[in-house]
This record gives sequence, C-alpha cells and structure tokens, in this order.
Amino acid sequence: MRVLPILLLSLLLGGCSCSRKPDPETIIGTTATLPQATATADPAEAAVGQRQQALRDEQNRNLRQAASMLHAYLGALASGNLETADAMWVGGKPPPAPDDAALRALGRYSVRINTDAPRPLDPDVYPSRSLEIPVRLRMSDANGNVRNWDGWYRLRRRIGNDGWEISTASMQPRID
Repeated sequence: MRVLPILLLSLLLGGCSCSRKPDPETIIGTTATLPQATATADPAEAAVGQRQQALRDEQNRNLRQAASMLHAYLGALASGNLETADAMWVGGKPPPAPDDAALRALGRYSVRINTDAPRPLDPDVYPSRSLEIPVRLRMSDANGNVRNWDGWYRLRRRIGNDGWEISTASMQPRID
C-alpha cells in the first residue's frame, strides 16, 4: 500500500516537462514581427558608409606601411648597413646631425624593436600624410652590453604617394 503513493508521485513528477517546446505557430508569429535589417537603407547613406570604410582601410594600410618602413630602417642601422638606412630619409640622406646620430655610431648590434601605434600629425587630413611613431629599443652588442633607447621618429609620405620617408627623429639612451 505504501508503494502506490510513491509510484503515483513518480508518475506525476516524471510526466512534467520543464523544457516544453513552443508551438510552430508561436515561432512563425515572433519571427514575422522582427524588423528588417538594413534593406530599406538610403542608397546615399550606404555610399557614404562605404566611402568612410574605404578611407579607414586606406589609413590602416598606410599606418602598417609606415611602421614596416621604420622597422626596416632600424634593422638596417642594427646591421651596420648605413647606405640602406640613409636612403630612407627625406632626400635620400639624413640631416648633417640627425637626432639618432648616437644610434648610427654604435655599429653592429642586435636589437629588439618595440613601436607604439603611429600618431597622425595632421588629424584634419585623411588618410594621414605625416606620422609620429614612438619607439623603444633594447640593444645588445657583441660583448653582451645591453642598452635601452627611447624616442620617436616622424615620417611623411613621399612625393608621388609611393611610400614613407623619415623627416626627423629623437632618440635618447634610457638610464635604468
């Protein structure tokens, strides 16, 4: 006799389902009330959005090219290839007393280059034609001496828009 109430209680709880599936009519009714995506967007607004996206893409490409060129320059300095490094300055040669002259005088060394995001110097021009790139260098020479340098390089687009060139620099040794 005691088994009957337990069995009846088990059947009642087992038959209850907490994950009831909705009726198909309910699913159709809710999806029909969703607003349409941007199917009714104004073509002029869409064209403006596409143009803005194209400008952002071009700006990002330019920033990557500038950072890549600066890394190539610093790599050429580290390997002692001053001819290649000099060609990356405005006019194909550095100024008579460049602000990174101490770096240039070190000769060959191994270097770890860290750059921050390029900062446009002409925020009203899009895409930018001049940038400042903050740089941190960790250098070691053949004797194992480690030196840290901090500073920045300013780059500008070449005439004809075919790449970047260094216009000024400021690099100083950091004393830890």
